[in-house]
Amino acid sequence: MIRFRRADERDLAAAVSVLTAAFAEHEVYREKFRPLFGSSQSYIDFLNRLHAVMVKAAMRHHICLLAEVDGRLMAVATIHKLGSHPVGMLSFLRAGAWRMWQYIPQLLAFQKVFGEGSKEAKKRSVSTLYLELLGVLPDYQGQGVGGLFISKGLELLAKEEKCQRLTLITHTESNCRFYKKNGFKQLDVRDVEGVKTWTFEKKLADVYTF
Repeated sequence: MIRFRRADERDLAAAVSVLTAAFAEHEVYREKFRPLFGSSQSYIDFLNRLHAVMVKAAMRHHICLLAEVDGRLMAVATIHKLGSHPVGMLSFLRAGAWRMWQYIPQLLAFQKVFGEGSKEAKKRSVSTLYLELLGVLPDYQGQGVGGLFISKGLELLAKEEKCQRLTLITHTESNCRFYKKNGFKQLDVRDVEGVKTWTFEKKLADVYTF
């Protein structure tokens, strides 16, 4: 049985490991960011450091949600509650981004794609949870874990946080099909730095009454 819980500082290393394993071979990461590195090791080091910053910032200011089965971590999500504490550059610097100075060109490339690409998803921020990252350990991909994370994890979290809407961005057509299958509606599609970016939302007002 899958158990969902909020992460704390003790979960940092395990959460980072799951996210890096989940995204290292993601087609956008592989095609857009991997060529910016001289070696596979430097690419993985960058992802580990980047994910550590994102998880720390989410834990301190918003939410990092974990999914476990039999005590093993299988999926991780970083989630921002829009309209409350904004997670901007200062939050990322305090979470350790300043230690990544040697990766400034790569960080700027990442920010252009994901920072600019998420503006539409963050535009209407009242009672909204923005799904920044959702990574499933490769061993569990294709087994319905992502769908359960949305229906059992994120939607119950939205109820706890008194939010009536979920938003996110994605960059592949297969992910678009996945989110549509799980009740999301496409809001926008655009090209951001050569990366096709879709924005989705799921309204929960007719599911939960607060």
